[in-house]
Amino acid sequence: MNIVLHIHSLRGGGAERAVSQLAGDLAALGHRLLIVTFEEASDSDYPLDDRVDRVAIGPQCLGSRRLIRVLRRITQLRAKITEFDADVVLGFMTTSSLYAIAASIGLATNAVCCERVAPAEQELSGAAAWLRRRVFPLAAGVVCQTESAARWYRSHIRRARVTVIPNSVRVPLESRNPIICPAAVVDDDAILILAV
Repeated sequence: MNIVLHIHSLRGGGAERAVSQLAGDLAALGHRLLIVTFEEASDSDYPLDDRVDRVAIGPQCLGSRRLIRVLRRITQLRAKITEFDADVVLGFMTTSSLYAIAASIGLATNAVCCERVAPAEQELSGAAAWLRRRVFPLAAGVVCQTESAARWYRSHIRRARVTVIPNSVRVPLESRNPIICPAAVVDDDAILILAV
């Protein structure tokens, strides 16, 4: 299967880590993978499996007016989906999901929204919230991580086809050096709480 994963960038964050890990796992199963980001391919905090391709679209649109930039990004994403002959495009996070759905309209490619947030707590602009209500039902599915998020989607976006797939956890966890040494930001006798 040819699979496109679309996310704004691969810099930091849980969704970005999930995209890089999922791409590697799917590639290991024999699928063709392409990650499409708006940020340059050199800007990445997570390593990608050698079998996964990555392309950046949209950076050249930064100086454009917002509507023109959005339309150019949709057109560029659609071109990559078509060129890759994608069977499915997975949009990670709300905005990327909106782009993925818009870019796949009229194609034989299924778009799936992969939400990584608690939608009730998410602060979206009025336009983005309106678009989510109208566009998400066009997707082949909406994947969220918890049953409470699924209940929210079912009650607020009634025609959306919602599925729960919990967040994956790799055991043992990766061992990485800290980016910031705790001693550089707090006193030795301070209590430090780390969250992952």
